[in-house]
Amino acid sequence: MPLQKLCNRCKQEKPTDAFYANKRMKDGLNTFCIECHKADNITRKAKNRAQPEFREAELEYKKAYREKNVGQRAAYITQWRVRKKAHVAAYSAAYRQANRARSAYLCQKRKIALTQRIPKWLTDDDFWVIEQAYELAALRTERLGVEFHVDHVIPLRGRNVSGLHVPQNLQVVTWLENQRKSNFYEV
Repeated sequence: MPLQKLCNRCKQEKPTDAFYANKRMKDGLNTFCIECHKADNITRKAKNRAQPEFREAELEYKKAYREKNVGQRAAYITQWRVRKKAHVAAYSAAYRQANRARSAYLCQKRKIALTQRIPKWLTDDDFWVIEQAYELAALRTERLGVEFHVDHVIPLRGRNVSGLHVPQNLQVVTWLENQRKSNFYEV
């Protein structure tokens, strides 16, 4: 007979394979069964369609939760990334291998965007400052153990604005801040 677990929603004993896995729980399983989980999602979607204010309240709650736990989430993501570094690298390499044309296209598109946004009036000193920004990011990564990126304050390929690849537009930030910002620009 398979192991049984009590679902907190429907209050029924069910086999453990009727629950989603959840590493954060002591027994490694969610507190409610897959059926209840799916029913909850259907109910939530129905409420969202019927009551837009419910959707807004839910979004506000999620936003407040993210803001309250930003440090904890950042630490978790960093730990996950360190633990899964080989896995992520292998996955990325396999994706690039399976999608060579798309990967080459995106890489070339980024290079073209970068070269188009390097003004002709930059001096050798400006290029030296740009190089120093990348060296600073590498040094911080090495010393602090957290990956740093060189970010464009005004993105090179933003939706509403397009920045230049000049020293005044560069900043050294953690990889997490850079990923969060993506190609958005807020005044």
